[in-house]
Amino acid sequence: MLMGTCKLCLQTKELCDSHFLPKGIYRRFRKQQSGDPIVMTPKLIVSTSKQVHDYVLCAECEERFSARERYILPLMSGDSGFPMIEKLRNKPSVPAGRYLRFSGPVIGIDTEKLAYFAVSMVWRGAVHAWATIDRQRTGGLIVPNMEALRRYLFDEAVLPDDTCVFVLICADRLSQSLVQGPFLVGGPENDNRFEMLMGGILLQVGVGRSPAERDLVCTVHTKDRAVF
Repeated sequence: MLMGTCKLCLQTKELCDSHFLPKGIYRRFRKQQSGDPIVMTPKLIVSTSKQVHDYVLCAECEERFSARERYILPLMSGDSGFPMIEKLRNKPSVPAGRYLRFSGPVIGIDTEKLAYFAVSMVWRGAVHAWATIDRQRTGGLIVPNMEALRRYLFDEAVLPDDTCVFVLICADRLSQSLVQGPFLVGGPENDNRFEMLMGGILLQVGVGRSPAERDLVCTVHTKDRAVF
């Protein structure tokens, strides 16, 4: 550990060696794929055991994130199947365009924890430039309302009204075998919309979204805690 300012609580404390992607994801996919994961950067594509980590959070704030990570990891696709998609089987749903819409509580999902995890990943990608491979660093996401998101992640506030978290459970095997950290979704209609894929669970965080969008698809703000 080393002394520094924790990016979440803003206190000067001993900092942990924090991981950008949860350590459990590396273990899960190394076991599933019988080898090191494939890492893609702007300069190269390589199979490596190297994990993206740095001194960013204090122990207390690290545990805030870890508690939600421990919830989502067992739901991801792995060598023993895809627990999240199993929760959808024989559960009531309604058509929603090209998707099926489920109620989080009905399928037994704590959507608050999914949303927290998704927002934490976007916040982590914006608050720090993480070292990756061959002296490269993440470019750093440009995310508005960072202070409001920080207060939410620090358990000082609820999810901001203009933040929308969309959860999509992927039925295809390719998506179930991939992990992709948060990135900005392209196109002018998608300003400030960030997406990530976690072993078949696609999470999208929109910041500065309209109440109409939020009340239609957000897994926290919708009455049925929608999961698609």
